[in-house]
Amino acid sequence: MNIRMLAAAAAIALPMAVAGVANAADSGVTYTGELGYTRAEFQDSTPSVGLNTIHARLGAQFNQNWGVEAEAATSLGSDKENVGGVNVDVKMNYLVGAFVVGSYPVNENVSVFARVGVASAKIEAKSGAVSADDTNSGWGIGAGVKWFPQGGANGVRVEYTRYDFDGSGVNAFGVGYVRKF
Repeated sequence: MNIRMLAAAAAIALPMAVAGVANAADSGVTYTGELGYTRAEFQDSTPSVGLNTIHARLGAQFNQNWGVEAEAATSLGSDKENVGGVNVDVKMNYLVGAFVVGSYPVNENVSVFARVGVASAKIEAKSGAVSADDTNSGWGIGAGVKWFPQGGANGVRVEYTRYDFDGSGVNAFGVGYVRKF
């Protein structure tokens, strides 16, 4: 996916998000913030790379079934791999994304959700004084569950997201603390 497709998707999503925020007072929009941990496994890389990441998300739930969210993440270190006898450190400098989220409330404390959107990530590989990086954009699709004990403002989110960056797949499993505002 190239940067033009990412820009086009953002151009389509931004007016919808702005319109939703403009009607927030009238429609009962719920805003959320999240901090969490994600394990990202790069499936189509040689060697196989797995990174521990920290993520932050901001979301707006327009009604009980539809919302949007933006995310940012970075790796908590690097994955050391051996490529042809050379040790290489691989890390994710950043991942940013925007998603449309569909939710289904199971009860007042639990909801399941699915999300689809676009994301961009910059990966860096370094061996000694030699380094290289690459930025790729693509689609992400995922699902998970949110649990808010006693229907309160503090909750937990568990999810899986599959990213496709220019044909390279990343499986991401995450857990996070969510706060409703």
